Amino acid sequence: MSRASIPIALTLLLVAATIPHTAEDFRYGEFARFGVSDAVAAGALVIVYAVQLCGVVFAWRDASVGFRLMAAGGLIWSVGAIAVHGSELVASGPYRNGLESKALIVAIIALGASVAIVSAMRARRKWSGRPLGSTAD
Repeated sequence: MSRASIPIALTLLLVAATIPHTAEDFRYGEFARFGVSDAVAAGALVIVYAVQLCGVVFAWRDASVGFRLMAAGGLIWSVGAIAVHGSELVASGPYRNGLESKALIVAIIALGASVAIVSAMRARRKWSGRPLGSTAD
């Protein structure tokens, strides 16, 4: 597995984890809680998914912009999941579909942060022109 494929694989896993979670958000009216209509939420999700998938395509071609797009998408998911669902994670008692729902949120936070870090590091290396194996700063 090449170094470019690691952030791509993490991004695809992140997308896979967000799909059932966002379906739950729509089912439980999560967006209305913040005064956001389902149509606006769906539009925002389409944009975030498009950014992530464009990032994958560009990263596959080893373009720095692809890694930056994937990093941005990962950061959005991770920070958003913490901001919206952080208190629900630590609360006791039943939550949506139980452990499955909480596990999806934890996965989104962890994968999003991983994508953001790994992709940003890859973009930084590409931007600086240093070889990926180089440790010199």
